Formats: sequence, structure tokens, C-alpha cells
Amino acid sequence: MARPSGGSARALYLACAVSRLALLVVLMFLFPAASQARTDARGAQRAGIAVTDLSGVLTSAAAGARFNVEGRVTAVGRKARKATLIAVLRGTGTSERVARRVVRKLKRDRARRFSLGVTLPARGLPAGSYRLRVCAQSRGRRSRCASRPLTITPPYVAPTPTPTATASAAPSATATATAPAVTATATPPTGLVGGETVGDRLFPNLGNTGYDAVGYDLALTYQPLPFTAGNLAGTATMTATAGADALAGFSLDLQGFTVTAVTVNGQPATFARFDAVTPGNDPEAHKLRVTPAVPIPARSTFTVVVAYSGTPPEIVDPDASSEGFLPTSDGAFVVGEPMGSMGWFPNNNHPTDKATFKLSMTVPSAITVVGNGVLVSSVTSGMSRTWVWNETHPMSTYLATATLGFFNVSTKTDPDGLPYYDAVDPSAGTAPNLASEQTVISVFESRFGDYPFSITGAIVDIAPTVGYALETQTKPVYPGPPSVSLIAHELGHQWFGNSVSPARWEDIWLNEGFASFVTELYGESQNPADTTAAYYNSVYNNNAAGSAFWTIPPGRPPTAADLFAGAIYSRGGATLAALRIITGDGEFFQIMRSWATDNKYGVVTTSQFVDLVKSVSTRPDARLDEFFQDWLFDADKPTITPANF
Repeated sequence: MARPSGGSARALYLACAVSRLALLVVLMFLFPAASQARTDARGAQRAGIAVTDLSGVLTSAAAGARFNVEGRVTAVGRKARKATLIAVLRGTGTSERVARRVVRKLKRDRARRFSLGVTLPARGLPAGSYRLRVCAQSRGRRSRCASRPLTITPPYVAPTPTPTATASAAPSATATATAPAVTATATPPTGLVGGETVGDRLFPNLGNTGYDAVGYDLALTYQPLPFTAGNLAGTATMTATAGADALAGFSLDLQGFTVTAVTVNGQPATFARFDAVTPGNDPEAHKLRVTPAVPIPARSTFTVVVAYSGTPPEIVDPDASSEGFLPTSDGAFVVGEPMGSMGWFPNNNHPTDKATFKLSMTVPSAITVVGNGVLVSSVTSGMSRTWVWNETHPMSTYLATATLGFFNVSTKTDPDGLPYYDAVDPSAGTAPNLASEQTVISVFESRFGDYPFSITGAIVDIAPTVGYALETQTKPVYPGPPSVSLIAHELGHQWFGNSVSPARWEDIWLNEGFASFVTELYGESQNPADTTAAYYNSVYNNNAAGSAFWTIPPGRPPTAADLFAGAIYSRGGATLAALRIITGDGEFFQIMRSWATDNKYGVVTTSQFVDLVKSVSTRPDARLDEFFQDWLFDADKPTITPANF
């Protein structure tokens, strides 16, 4: 081919340059359009508004039940001024709307949290299998919905009582509040079904296996006295489901108080205060035994209402620490781990039986009451004020609180829609470290998945004689202004301990060891030189082989007095730090996230954690078994380390 002359070449070059420029301009318009066309095509397949990550749906509920479901809503591919969330209960021949809420200002492709209050129809809802479906509507855009199964349980129907089963409407002598405790040799009522203890090795007298508590509704009044327990009075309503056997009787854990009346499904029941194992004033063995007028059918839902009043007792743990409804200068510091909740309301007092909680407490109008979950209302009437709190996520009884006193309250909502409620005693100052809460939660969410509850925050009270903080669900309670590391520890518990709870108290390292480790993990996120590996080295190298530190294995505390020993925290946390080195970050954080998400709102054991590790890790199962035996169960200094694994 002949080459063109110089002038012709320049002209041709200019012509080509103009053509390329024109083509580039055209492409600048065409490619975004094509890209948008592809986005729109995908949008036709995936909804313009998407509802995902639905949680909080009960596995079973009775007609008329109320609960909250949570999830995330996303405006896919564009932003939306608002969207309407609609929950529909669907079954065979049934489609009924049970909730509606407007969510505003959805950013493009940015998920926003939501909490949706669901109320099931009280009538005309047959028992059976349903699906709760949650969708979002916004200007006619297509919606991708999320759904979960929900079983509607049959209502309680009392059988026709026989003459021998008929109970007198008036309480018998054994049902009076002043009835003496029955000794250990007493014979339980004939036909009593359901073990009066869960069988926990460390706390053998707590709990009842005859039923599963579904929800507690406490309606209480309290008159605080400075540094002295005031009078607590009201009713505790427990909704529960009977187990595989009919219940001729059952028990609740309650210490102190005068019980004036008990009803089961609206009918008067006889009751007695009974020490199930040992006579005397054993704080582990306080029972309120209830005998309903007619037996409760197996698998049926029932409601028991207990009217009671009195001075809340101080409950002293085996390690000599105090818990319960503890008086302060202006109210009460309310903590319950491991058994203090029975010191202010009757319940099935073991972490394995989780339930929802509603608290209504009336106090002098200047007093603030802070409970679990979200604040439903706060209404003043004369010189009194009634606070109503509702926690719709399953919760172990030891995590319940009703801390009250003078508080400065601040609220905020983070960019993901998670609300914060911080209550600080004025005597504690401003508690400036609470500003770290959002950063802590963000770091933990990146590692373990979404924060598991619908609200977070803190209760900072002045309780100098208590000496410890507690991870009360949704709002940890602190006996003074907390450090950042303490905030990280208690917020870490919201994943490990609160959402995922121990099935037995001997598995407490799944709470405290995990919280200790994630505290160090948060420190590493803020200072990369402060690694969890350094934490492991500190624990291992600073405790000699013959020291008492190694005599308490975190996976099996010898006694209840060892439940909160330092080794449970540090040796338990170092176990995870060593495991991280052994497995590598990829496998380790897959394990931690799976543990938090797969067991959300459930109860777990150490053996389940070991099984999860072996299912994820490529390390030999036999060697991992040896590692966990060495670190969690042997009462001496471990010899298996990351260096020789």
C-alpha cells in the first residue's frame, strides 16, 4: 500500500482525530446508558426495593401475640424517598396484614435496618403452619420480599373438671403467703409432671423442665428509699408452652416476697413456697410451686399470673458477690447473673429457657426506669410515672434489668438505623467513653455479622458496692463511668452471651472468654500493634506452670464459686487467640461469624463450638480435640501451643 503525502497525511490525521473524538463523545453517552440498561435488566430480576435479613420471627405463637421482627430494606439501583413495609401472615386460605410501617430516606444500594411490630389476629386464626412475609412498596416499584415460617399454636382449652380435680376458689391453707416452707421430705402433689430443676451441675436447683417460657409481662410499682430496698409490688405474667407431658403442676423460681394470688389460664390455682432439695434458706433452691385447678394439656400454651409484693432480697452468689434488685442512693441497680432475677420476679431461672420481656414499672415522677429493648411509653400521672419497655427478642432471665434512679438520657441513631439509648446518672458526669459505642459495634459487625438486637446503649449508674458491670440485653449496665475496653467487652457480649447463650452455666467461657477475646480484637482494630497474638503471649508467658491460674479450666469450672474466676476470662480468651494463630484469619473469622449467626437467639454448648471448628478448619480433627482438651478442660498449664501445633 502506498503511503499518502505529508499534507494529505495531516488532513487524514485530523479527520481521524475528529472522528475518534466524536466516537468517544457518543460512547460516553452510550455506555452509561448500556450500563444502566444492564442495571435495569438486573433490577427486573431483583426488586427495586429489597427486604432481607429477616429475624426475630417466633417459631410458634398463639393468636393475639405481639412481637417485633427485624431486617434490612434496600433501594436497589436508586434511592427512595420512602417505602412502606407490610407484613402479611399467609396460610392455607389465609392472607392477613399484621403490620405496616413507613421507612423514609432510603439511600441507593444502602441497606437500612428496620423493626416492625407485628400483632397477630386475636380471633379467627386457626392453629397450623403459616409464613410471615414482609415486603416493601415504593411508588409501584417491584419488591423482593423475605419470609419465615410461623406455627400458630392452639389456644388452651380446659378439660371438663371431675369432682376430684375441682379446686376451691378460695386458697387453701397451703396456698397462703405465710405458709411454711415444705421440708425436703415432703411429698410433691400427685401427678406433678416436669422436673423442678434443669439439672445444671453448678446450680442444681434452678429451673423447671416441664414447660418452655415464651414471654414475661411484668406490671410493677416501686417506691425507692436511699440505700435501702423499698417495696416492690405487682403482677408477673408468664406465658409458656407445656412440654411433651401434661402438667398437673409446675414451679417457678422466686426468692422472698409475699405471694397473694396465683391464677393459671384465668382460674385460681393453689400454690406453696417449696424448697425442692434442701430445707432452710438456700438461695439456690427457692421455688413457687403451682397446682392449677385442672391439668395443662401437653404442648398447649398457658398463662400464669402471680401477684406478689415485698422487699427485694439481696442475693449473694457462691463467689460472695451480690445481685438482684440492689438499692442505690436514688433507686436500684438491677442485675441478675447468674440467679439474681428470682430476687425481683418469678421465672424459670435458667439461661436455657429464653423468652420475650415486657416491663411496666410505676415509680415517682422524677425517677427514670431503664429496661431491656425499646421504650414503648413513659406516662406521668400525678406524682407517678409509668415506664413501659419491651424486648421482643428471646432473652435469658439473668439478662433482664429494671435499673432506676435519676438519669440524664441521650438518644441517637447511627447511619444504618440502629438506635442508641444512653442513661447516665448525673453523679457519674458525662461518661465520655460512651462515644466509642458506635465504633465498637461497627468493628464487631464487620467480623461477626449484624448487631443482633433492635436497640443498643448503656446504663451508667453509681453503685460503688457492686463492683462489676453486666451485659444486660440491649443496654449493658455499669456501676460507674466505663472505660472503652469495658464498653467493648459488654457490647461483645451482645453477640456472645446474649444472642448466643450458654445451655449450662459450666459453658460460661462461651460468654466471658469470647468477650475477653473480642475486647482485645477491638483494641487491635484501633492499634494494629496491640494484637490478639500479643494477648495470647501475655496470658501464656505471665502465668507460671505451677500457679493457681491454670487449676481452673474454663470449659469446666470446678464449682459455682469459680464461675467468674480470672481464668474463665483470660484463659478462655487466650484459647481463641491461640486458635486464631493455628487456623489463620480466613478460617478463624469464618468460625466466629458462623457461631454468631447460625446460633442467633439460641443456646449452645462447648462441644458444639468444637464441632464447628472441626467442620471449618483444615487442621486434623484429632489434633484440634487435643488442643481444646488441653486449653479448656485440663487443670494445668497447656502444653499444646500455636508453635508446636
